[in-house]
Amino acid sequence: MDFRKTFDRIPESFDKYRPRYCEELFRELITACDLNADKKVLEIGPGTGQATEPVLKTGCDYTAIELGENFTFFMQEKFGAYPNFKIVNADFENVLNYGYVNWKYTEWKKERVLSAEEYISYISTHCEHITLEEPHKSDFYEGIRKAIMNAGNRIVITDTIPLYLVQKG
Repeated sequence: MDFRKTFDRIPESFDKYRPRYCEELFRELITACDLNADKKVLEIGPGTGQATEPVLKTGCDYTAIELGENFTFFMQEKFGAYPNFKIVNADFENVLNYGYVNWKYTEWKKERVLSAEEYISYISTHCEHITLEEPHKSDFYEGIRKAIMNAGNRIVITDTIPLYLVQKG
């Protein structure tokens, strides 16, 4: 099994429970790249497209390269009506030539408060938990559920929201 495709087993859960990008990220992306209908954007590994729609709405010529077949289908269903949307189901390392310049990294930290069930749904979208075999998975989740319930059924987590910007040389 290609471990890189682990998430591709669960596109609906992945889309529902993974953290969302913040508005600051989209403002930075759109401003830094001066996104408009004259620009081309390449998104590598868009997953279920949580960062895609604000980019598409700029009118740019958008192309995504996604390794997972289920994620590619999910994205096509979600964004196929946009005339500026294209997605390729491939391994980006086999599609792209290297030679990118002007690398820029920015990150934001955002807190979320989750119940025990929400937290378990969230961690169920992580590779190491998707591949955890029974009965270990159920036992692990039950231990986490009890710990969070004992803490008032509330856990605060801090998500790191990264943005990598590069230009083709």
